[in-house]
Amino acid sequence: MAKRNNRNWLIRFMKKHGLTRAALAQMVCVNVSTVDRWLVPEDMSSHRHMPDMAVRLLEYQEKTFQ
Repeated sequence: MAKRNNRNWLIRFMKKHGLTRAALAQMVCVNVSTVDRWLVPEDMSSHRHMPDMAVRLLEYQEKTFQ
């Protein structure tokens, strides 16, 4: 099963809400360096896949705090 492209989703989410990398890191309780690795293009060796649970947490926060 192919992984969902959470990187593109994350970029759109950050732009939509005007979030910095630091603000997003705080929202999902990770270091800014983790967010940086999620945002690196997928063909780079330093890229890391953003876990689906982080996406779900952000979606939940978005619905709860609107």
